[in-house]
Amino acid sequence: MTQRNFARIEYARAWNIDVSKTYSLGTGSILKSGEKVRVDIEIRNTGTTPLTGIEYIDTVPPIFSDTDTRAYTVVSGTETITREYARAPGSEYDNYFRLPDIAPGRSVILSYELTALPASYGELLVGDFEIGETGADAYGDVGFNTDTTCGADMLVWRSTAAREYERGTRTFSDPILGPDIAEKLQDADNNNVLDSIQDISQEEKQEIFDRVTNSP
Repeated sequence: MTQRNFARIEYARAWNIDVSKTYSLGTGSILKSGEKVRVDIEIRNTGTTPLTGIEYIDTVPPIFSDTDTRAYTVVSGTETITREYARAPGSEYDNYFRLPDIAPGRSVILSYELTALPASYGELLVGDFEIGETGADAYGDVGFNTDTTCGADMLVWRSTAAREYERGTRTFSDPILGPDIAEKLQDADNNNVLDSIQDISQEEKQEIFDRVTNSP
């Protein structure tokens, strides 16, 4: 029975193993959701004795998925070996690969494909997000925005005392500028013209125009 030796990348050099990893797109230069990404890992024996019975274990970065990965290849000299992709459930690593023997000064190249996942968005904000709310205080609040849409709801940890917070949601469709200003920013008929501007008389519009154009 062949003894298997597991190589963890962070300890590889202590066993005279040099590991280098590259990620590459099949086409183009912009990574998009659902695209296949090729992983190439070169494993070199920098020692003076052959490496035998090696199994390389690795992790999958969180921006990729190995759900559709079925196989991997190992190139050793002129030989290409194809093997079934093996996951490592229940461990701190995601996969493991069985490698052929590596002679001193020689290397093998391990390759497999991953799938790019949709990018997630997050923005951490610090400020006063209780303006206009009952119970607003002088302490700062923390917000986490997970949407790029202007005015979208935001997770908020409202301050209740110094260094004490309560989790909630801030709905920015609620006016936070005070009733007088908020009223002027309404567009009741959804025609993309503020009601406060739409209701201005022709004389008032002319007066505003003259004031702007005649200002120094």
